[in-house]
Amino acid sequence: ILTKPIGTGIIISARRVDLCDEELNYYRELKHSKRKREWLSVRILLKKMLGKYSRIFYDKAGNPFIEEDLQISVTHSKNIIGVILSHKKATGIDSEIMSDRILRTATKFISDEEIKNFPKGSEIEYSYLHWCGKETLFTKQ
Repeated sequence: ILTKPIGTGIIISARRVDLCDEELNYYRELKHSKRKREWLSVRILLKKMLGKYSRIFYDKAGNPFIEEDLQISVTHSKNIIGVILSHKKATGIDSEIMSDRILRTATKFISDEEIKNFPKGSEIEYSYLHWCGKETLFTKQ
């Protein structure tokens, strides 16, 4: 697993990755700078992890895959990106920037019984642990 903060002040160059023409055109057509930064940062991070560039493809369900004999999952949230690779099993990763806003929707993915058992004062953290855990589990199903 490798996660990396991506700063808005850092210029991320497509030259740092060996993008094919199709990928370079896709990158250039992305409208928002935040999305461009995320998309390219994931590829730079994957290249760093593998020691070489590997193109990321997507299946019909939108799940990423690479040609190497590895399972891959990708996450991005605000200025954090993460990539996890596995040799054997399907894998998932999720990252979130924590805020108290999660408490408004927690009952949609956590039972009242589970919430009741959260330690007092840790409701935000435990809500995110549940959310990220469930996201990770369901990513590859």
